[in-house]
Amino acid sequence: MKYPFGFTVIFQSDDSYFRESGMGLAESYAHAMKKIEEHYEYDLIAVKHLELFAEDTLIYLPEKIIHDYAKTDYGFEGVPCDIYGNIIKEDN
Repeated sequence: MKYPFGFTVIFQSDDSYFRESGMGLAESYAHAMKKIEEHYEYDLIAVKHLELFAEDTLIYLPEKIIHDYAKTDYGFEGVPCDIYGNIIKEDN
């Protein structure tokens, strides 16, 4: 059976680094890591967080997150960061 997992990674695109978080389904930590590695391939710099959730096939999220996600075009972009995952803040 596959269970939900959450992750945060640092990946490289061209000469910039980005931090991105997401969720997936996997049978184990090893399976989750394999899925992350296959998705990001050579762009993956580091996995900052990986957590396999309780053995339940449901993922509970606040209603606002569900509604906000439903309103997007699902084209989520990573957040600019340095190689260590520290978010780069733009000056206004």
